[in-house]
Amino acid sequence: MYPQLLTYLMEFIKHQDQVIRTLLTLLIGKGMFDKPEKTPVNKPYRKLQVDDLPIIETLQKLDYRVLTFVVDGNPIYLLAQHFFAQHDIHFDIKQVIGLTNEDPVSTEYRPLKQVIERLNRTFKGNYRSTHGFGSEHGSVSFVTLFVAYFNFLRPHAALEGKVPVVNPELLQLPNMPARWSKLIGLAQDWIIEQLA
Repeated sequence: MYPQLLTYLMEFIKHQDQVIRTLLTLLIGKGMFDKPEKTPVNKPYRKLQVDDLPIIETLQKLDYRVLTFVVDGNPIYLLAQHFFAQHDIHFDIKQVIGLTNEDPVSTEYRPLKQVIERLNRTFKGNYRSTHGFGSEHGSVSFVTLFVAYFNFLRPHAALEGKVPVVNPELLQLPNMPARWSKLIGLAQDWIIEQLA
C-alpha cells in the first residue's frame, strides 16, 4: 500500500510542478525553465550602449507624454529620465524628498509615494523569510508568484478587504489553496487557448 501511495504522490507532485511552471511561464511571458546555452557569450564591451531595449519598444507604443513618475530623492531616476530622453521618450519626474512636506511637490505627490513604500514593505516582509536565493531562477520565480498573489489573491485593507484584480471565479472559492489551484487552472486554460 505504501509504495502505491508514494508513487501516486510523486506523480501528483510532478503534475503540480508542471502546472506551476506553466503559470510562471504565462506570468512572465517567456520560457524561464529552458536550459541556458552552455557556450559563453563573448560580446565586446561597449560603453553606455544597450543591445536590446524591449521597454523602449513598449514605451513607444504608449502615450508617454502624459506619464509622470513619483520618486524619492535618489538621483538614479533623473539619470533614467535622461537615458530615455536619448531615445525620444520624454516623461516627467516628481521627486518627493524627506519625511515631511517641505515643498509643494512633496505635499501634492506624497500619497502616491506612500503607496509604493507600502508595497515595498509588503514585498520585503514576504521576501525576508526566504533568506535570499542561490540563483536568478529562484528570485524570478519568487517575484512572479508574489505578483500573482498580491494582485489576484491577497485582500488589501486599503480596498476594504478586496483584491486589486477581481476574478469572479476566484471569489466563490472557500480558501487560499483552492484559489491558487483555480488561478493555475485559468492560466493553463489561457495557454491552451493561445496555442489553438
